Amino acid sequence: MQKLHIESAKNAVDVSLQEHVIISEDGYYSYRKAGYFDSE
Repeated sequence: MQKLHIESAKNAVDVSLQEHVIISEDGYYSYRKAGYFDSE
């Protein structure tokens, strides 16, 4: 699992990870890959 604050995530999202990034209501994103999804 990787969880970073959205401030750190914005650049990663902008590059090419949109389909792998889930942004939570608390302003955090979880990185999803190969069907693995972790949320709190």
